Amino acid sequence: MPAGITTTGVLADSLDDIRSSARTIREYGPVMARLVDTTRLRDNIGLDWKEVYLNRLSATNIDELSDLEQSPQEIVDGLFSIRPTAMGMSVFVTDRTKQRINSLVAAKMGVLIENAMARKKDRDLIAIAQSATTDLGTAGSPMDDGFVSAAVARIGANSTEPWDGQTCTVLHPYQKKDIQDTIVAGIGTYTIPTGLSQDVFLKGWSGGTLYDSEVWADGNIPTDSNDDAIGFTFAKGSGGAIVHVEGAATRMITERKENIGTGAEIMYATDEYGNGIRQQAWIYSYTTDVTPPVN
Repeated sequence: MPAGITTTGVLADSLDDIRSSARTIREYGPVMARLVDTTRLRDNIGLDWKEVYLNRLSATNIDELSDLEQSPQEIVDGLFSIRPTAMGMSVFVTDRTKQRINSLVAAKMGVLIENAMARKKDRDLIAIAQSATTDLGTAGSPMDDGFVSAAVARIGANSTEPWDGQTCTVLHPYQKKDIQDTIVAGIGTYTIPTGLSQDVFLKGWSGGTLYDSEVWADGNIPTDSNDDAIGFTFAKGSGGAIVHVEGAATRMITERKENIGTGAEIMYATDEYGNGIRQQAWIYSYTTDVTPPVN
């Protein structure tokens, strides 16, 4: 019989190998869905959501002999339509896998699917916003708060169709940092005054509003090969610039597959939606540099 002290090394074959925790990789939460005009395509009315708009009429000066019947104003309409399309994903897991993996891991599978679907919707809404016809930024140059000021002014005072509601600004996180740097640019050359500059220097800039436009950071905004990204400002919410049309409701179902080995489950997730820009005069984009900051 061997003599000695019993250690974990001696009884290595008797030690359980159990995971104490499980987590999903963190990611940016979706931002866009809460900011756009969301509506639903009702059943049994065709493939497209349609909105009719009526163009302006013009009044003119007349005198007591004017015959208005000879110069009637024609009412002209137009049609804005969006066709929802389907998207989805699936995850196939065998029964043996579910029986053998840690239960904490198995419990996270549904969360991974939900995150993937939400990320897809957010990125699709970002892509629509980035298709704005007017870009106020400059590739390779930093974000400037003046772009937001100009966009808000143009949205509210354009001659095509002025917007009198709330606007919102969605930026890549590094674009947001550029604006933060502008706010604290003078620090180091003079005493920090009490107010915005001091608060941002001590606590960072959480966003809030800029030129009366709500500011949001969305890390799902993509970066191109030149380290540029496109942020944007648009008319927010109901009746605003971006319309998100939901078709068939989101579905998440699990189906048994008894013909696969000792059994399996396939999890399906599907959704149907479409996006469009109601009025180009209500949205402006900014292509700027988003090289990872070093100071």
